Amino acid sequence: MWLTQAQMAELFQVRPQNITIHLKNIFRDGELEEPATCKDFLQVQQEGSRKVQRSRKMYNLDVIISVGYRVNSRRGVRFRQWASSVLKDHLLKGYSLNRQRLGERGQEEAQAALDLMSRTLVSARSEATARTRFALPLAK
Repeated sequence: MWLTQAQMAELFQVRPQNITIHLKNIFRDGELEEPATCKDFLQVQQEGSRKVQRSRKMYNLDVIISVGYRVNSRRGVRFRQWASSVLKDHLLKGYSLNRQRLGERGQEEAQAALDLMSRTLVSARSEATARTRFALPLAK
């Protein structure tokens, strides 16, 4: 997911200037690195009878989340409550589940979740086996 500053301002219901301030602080504090989290995208749009190309700076999901934890708006508060709830669920249960998405996509989504869990279990077993091999003394 990529958004412009204006789109983030709309998402969190604040002025674009507020987003600019938060972005400067995020990058100045070293929370995120600008080159790794923003890109210039070429946007083509029709203006009258001509096509106009403009470069738009877009920010990735890491930036959007960081901004969401900094903005002072009702929408920002709701975002933080939602994000904290998802994180808490994940930490307590060991997994996260998007019930709405599962309901909308049904069996296809359930199968993808089962495949992911299967790959995770295989990986965990392989890591445990590797740790055990290195921990055992070599026979003479």
